Amino acid sequence: MPRITTELLCSRSKTPRKPGEADAQFLSRITHLGLDGLKLDKLESLSECPRVEVLYLYDNMLATLDGMQPMARSMRMLFAQNNLLYSCRRVEVLRGLTKLYLDGNQLSLIDGLETLTRLEELHVKNQFPEIPPES
Repeated sequence: MPRITTELLCSRSKTPRKPGEADAQFLSRITHLGLDGLKLDKLESLSECPRVEVLYLYDNMLATLDGMQPMARSMRMLFAQNNLLYSCRRVEVLRGLTKLYLDGNQLSLIDGLETLTRLEELHVKNQFPEIPPES
């Protein structure tokens, strides 16, 4: 599985880079990040992007949303459709979230959203919960 590196983060932002700007400085100011379609199975190194407001994680292989804490203050929209998510509990840290897209995952229970007091849109259609085999 691909890993999230500084180079990957820099290449997946639509924010224009200033001439001679260091990676750390660039990543600290991006607001939109597209990590979609990369077959990611784990979120890591997101602490380099603390100002991301819109994160595209759709079409990956994520089972959890662990690792979202660095973006807790800034995140407004999360697009995490078509992954392998079985729980949405880790989004509780994203208290400023206004739109959450979780369509096409493996959720059987939607919980942990009580702290999302600004949430205006929640999309959870087409869930395919994995059914454990009978013993």
